[in-house]
Amino acid sequence: MTRRVEEATNPIQGVRSLTSSSFEGIASVFIEFELGIDPLDAQQDVRAKVDQIRDELPDDIETPLVLRFDRRNSRSFRSRCVRTPARCVN
Repeated sequence: MTRRVEEATNPIQGVRSLTSSSFEGIASVFIEFELGIDPLDAQQDVRAKVDQIRDELPDDIETPLVLRFDRRNSRSFRSRCVRTPARCVN
């Protein structure tokens, strides 16, 4: 599952890096954006991409959450976390 979210969100403008982790019952994808990218626009872009692939994800997972973390004192900000409670599938 994390791989599919990474593939869907990687083309978003301004993505600096993607980091994912999967454990039993939860998967997270952290997307770091370059400075200058509007955090709210980036969050909307991520949410739209995740919504587009929702039908490709396992039926028994909860609705993915898209959260924003803004580190304004950094050279970049880690703006997204797609977190999906349920079984984790690559």
